[in-house]
Amino acid sequence: MSDHDLTWVERIQWRVHLLFRKMPIPVASGAGAVIGRMAMHWHLLNRRKWVQRFHANWRMLFGEASTREINKCLLRYGEYTGRTYGEYAVNERFFKSPYLRFTGLEHFENLPRPPILLTAHTGNYELAASCLAFNGTPVSTISDLSLATIDRRVAVESRKRCFAHAPGGHMIEAGPSTMRHVVEEMKHGRVIVVYCDEWKDGLLWGPALGRSVPMKGNRVLAAKLALKFNAPIVPTRIRRENGCRLHSIVEPPLYIPDRDSCSLDELAANIDAKVEAWVREDFDQWYWAPKLVMERQFPA
Repeated sequence: MSDHDLTWVERIQWRVHLLFRKMPIPVASGAGAVIGRMAMHWHLLNRRKWVQRFHANWRMLFGEASTREINKCLLRYGEYTGRTYGEYAVNERFFKSPYLRFTGLEHFENLPRPPILLTAHTGNYELAASCLAFNGTPVSTISDLSLATIDRRVAVESRKRCFAHAPGGHMIEAGPSTMRHVVEEMKHGRVIVVYCDEWKDGLLWGPALGRSVPMKGNRVLAAKLALKFNAPIVPTRIRRENGCRLHSIVEPPLYIPDRDSCSLDELAANIDAKVEAWVREDFDQWYWAPKLVMERQFPA
């Protein structure tokens, strides 16, 4: 893709991205934080409809709180999201840096076969698979690349730079042929990364958060793959601890073949419950929080 394929606005965005590429991690992250907080102040000042919905969702999920308290959460959300965007340019530099620490890597030991990595869009979600990729194990991710031209370009190039630390992984583009490619990866014993908080067709398909969500989406996909290929499911997430300092947390396996006996419905429910626990704990770090519409109906 050449610069001739971009609009003038996208060219500016691309040049800003290239500028961020030259920055150290703390500077890129900090610049993103400033931009994110400024943008959120603007949204609050203009009383955007989604801000009002966020307030309603907060009270529904966590109980009564003052407008000021919820706005503080929104400002943190703006800062954290801005940091994640800023870090896109330098994600591969978190490799062996003091800004990313790992716990729970022992949960990958003695598994009967390569696992399905269960994760969600929390913290710097682009580094969710770093627990394996930055430690030499290639991973394949299901990626929604139906993005604007410049966003797609930034995302693809950032992910390729991270994948370079463990050659052999692939980006599987979400679409009609996703399942075929995923099955091929599983047959060859590769690790599949599945984000189970999924935004699709204007609806948030997970976690349920008290809503009645049909048996569709990535949580069901992960459960089907685990049962079909006797693959363990290992939950992992990224938490933002302080500024650009990130914590990659690998939790004990949620499902291990021959140890756990459960139906598809039960396993999908367990996956959803795990993601919901993360979201409730780090609601201000959850990328999809502004998209949540608690009363929206799902198609039959």
